[in-house]
Amino acid sequence: MKISPSKTSLDALLESNKQWFDWIEAANKFENLLRDKIPWDQLDGSERNFVVSRLKSTAPAKMVLLNSFYLTIVSGFEEYLRGKIREVTEEYSKGKKKYAEVAKDVRKTHVQESARLLRRIDSPPDYLSLNMDELCRGLGSCVPGSDRVLLNPEAFADVDSLVLLVNFSERMGIFGFNVGLDVLGKDAAIRGALNLPTRTGAREVAKELEKELSKMRRNRNRIAHTGGNASDVTSEVLAMHRELVRAIASAINQIVP
Repeated sequence: MKISPSKTSLDALLESNKQWFDWIEAANKFENLLRDKIPWDQLDGSERNFVVSRLKSTAPAKMVLLNSFYLTIVSGFEEYLRGKIREVTEEYSKGKKKYAEVAKDVRKTHVQESARLLRRIDSPPDYLSLNMDELCRGLGSCVPGSDRVLLNPEAFADVDSLVLLVNFSERMGIFGFNVGLDVLGKDAAIRGALNLPTRTGAREVAKELEKELSKMRRNRNRIAHTGGNASDVTSEVLAMHRELVRAIASAINQIVP
């Protein structure tokens, strides 16, 4: 099965996120195990001072660590979803479609989103790379009789509330892909990530998925607006939502390769 560049990037991020968190967690346990077995007589002065300083130090608040790792996961998930939209837009454009060959909803979205970004050309979203010439060229190509419509992937990728998947699903829908919550609810890996029984129906899985995505957005917003002082994220929540993001991306990849 083909794996898109955006999914490859997300998979690497999630794996690195898990490895770093596990490494930091284990470092404290490792240090405690070695505390009474340090070969002091084999250490020189600077090494001894470092070890003494290290043993006297206390671990910082775990909440800050959890929130930092959590924010990275959710931000990576959002960028993955934008990346999928860019990839689908680019693939659709490869067909060098004439105006009449481009789906009506695609044309409408292309014009609306390109025009909206042009209005923001002086203060574009930080997560998009905009080129005014390309936006104008794309708009000019989307007229009756045009031999080639030039879609702008960045215009299509400027979607709000991506984490909830509803707007992402609508954007994918104009290209003919159904990645709605009810469809994702049929995926066994998503059901497993949600810790639901095997016999749980797709509709119930979809409802639970919707709840967890809402929690994910709320947690992200609280962390972003409180400077990492939010206390909703536990080790269990971090691990669960990391695996949920991984499962969602895999399910989407099966539908939108």
